[in-house]
Amino acid sequence: MTCRFLSVLAAFAFVPLAACAAPVAVVGTNGFVLKGTVTGNGNFTVSNAKLSCTGTAPFIATDAPERTIPVTCSDGRKGAVIAHIGDGAMSGRLRLDDGTEADFIVGDAAKNF
Repeated sequence: MTCRFLSVLAAFAFVPLAACAAPVAVVGTNGFVLKGTVTGNGNFTVSNAKLSCTGTAPFIATDAPERTIPVTCSDGRKGAVIAHIGDGAMSGRLRLDDGTEADFIVGDAAKNF
């Protein structure tokens, strides 16, 4: 297994692989894209020229295929990513308190944005 693959799993299985990282893209409507990384300890940061958002997956001792990750953005908005984990991959949906929604993509597919 590669470090990139392990970091995607570790972010939600909580295996301590903080040195590993996987690409992340948050893709909304009208060309809204934030790009960044998620590390093996569950921290992620995504940004573009105008906005930065961060989150940390809380430790949950379970193998549930879904996690809620609190998110805070540089413009004061807050929300959460509802992340789905399965078959060695992760994706989800970002929802902010102003009604903004976007796809949350982790791994090689995030490099396409």
